[in-house]
Amino acid sequence: MLSKFTLLLLNCLSHTPLSFNRWLGKTLGTIHWHTSKRVRHVSSVNLELCFPEQSAEWREQTAKSGVINMAMTILESPVLWNMPRERLLSLCENIDAFDAATKDQDRGEGILLATPHLGCWEYAGLIYASLRPVTYLYRPPKLSVIDEFVQRGRMSTGSTLATTDALGVKKLVATLRQGGAIGLLPDQEANAGSGVLTPYFSTQAYTMTLMPKMAQRRNSPAYLYFMERTASKSDYRLHALKISDEIYSKDMTTACTAVNAAIEKLIRIRPEQYNWAYKRFNETPGVQEQYNSYKK
Repeated sequence: MLSKFTLLLLNCLSHTPLSFNRWLGKTLGTIHWHTSKRVRHVSSVNLELCFPEQSAEWREQTAKSGVINMAMTILESPVLWNMPRERLLSLCENIDAFDAATKDQDRGEGILLATPHLGCWEYAGLIYASLRPVTYLYRPPKLSVIDEFVQRGRMSTGSTLATTDALGVKKLVATLRQGGAIGLLPDQEANAGSGVLTPYFSTQAYTMTLMPKMAQRRNSPAYLYFMERTASKSDYRLHALKISDEIYSKDMTTACTAVNAAIEKLIRIRPEQYNWAYKRFNETPGVQEQYNSYKK
């Protein structure tokens, strides 16, 4: 019953004004912040690890804003998935920030695109797919009844999806081999055995090696993007960053450090738009105990 209601709600939200979805996301995000002790605690732990130099007041406000922005991203997605192409493109004030990546792709080099859980990453993915063919790594939602809805939305501007398993990785490899573009989220904690512990902000994080290994197959250019949510006349502003050549190092610690340094640089632009409620440091010594201490 809950699953069917969720699907109905998503369908309704795909036809409402973007401004309404943003307002609803802000409202629900605020409620979630005040009612979830776990979310407040995990966000606090993460921000204390990453920004120990900031005041407790700053970290609390940044954590709260992060939860609100995450809710806004979720609520914005249905209407963005259903939006006509011209209207979709008009929401971003600087689509030309994608130019370097599209030129590399046009040369047939094969490129990597990565969007951290920062700003409206769903919109960034939609925009690039409207410009050039791209294959995105896709993890199905826990509610299987909405899987078709989400897939249809993410493919609405022409992208192809690859599942987060061996077959999906093969699909990504084939796309790069053909000179195409692949996209993924680079800031999720790696599964056991598929990552290395590398510097990240003022601490260390267990970082997946998938992105450097993919880039090294053809020395493909690798870009990070951040679609900032703005309060200006345009709704979004795109930030682009090419990852340093250290990503091609055969030493995975060096390569993953290059990825993390680029992610950190983007997050520092607008830390209040990052998802701080995710347990990014589970494998960092001593942090899992900090995450779980709120239960005591």
